[in-house]
Amino acid sequence: MKKLPSPVVVETIEASVLWWISKNDLDKILEEIKEIPTLRDRFIDMLFQRTFDYMKYFVSFIKDSPTQRYLNLLEERPQIIQRVPQHYIASYLGITTVHLSRIKSKLLHNK
Repeated sequence: MKKLPSPVVVETIEASVLWWISKNDLDKILEEIKEIPTLRDRFIDMLFQRTFDYMKYFVSFIKDSPTQRYLNLLEERPQIIQRVPQHYIASYLGITTVHLSRIKSKLLHNK
């Protein structure tokens, strides 16, 4: 929207299909959906949800311990724990793989 390069880089750890759209095409679509309330509202809802998810992730780093962030991940996206290598999970949580191993071990002993 601001005609700046994206600060985001996408790397995948599984075979993936990525879709992209040029700025010009996006502008055309946005112009067209202004006239269709249901599409416009759905698009706005998706943007707000994405923003909310980013805010939740950011605030979690401020208020939650690494253990709580791991427990949140287990609750909200358990499939990630099964599919993603541990060093990526540790990085996502903002901790080392050693710390992640300690957290998992502590949780197993507390059960």
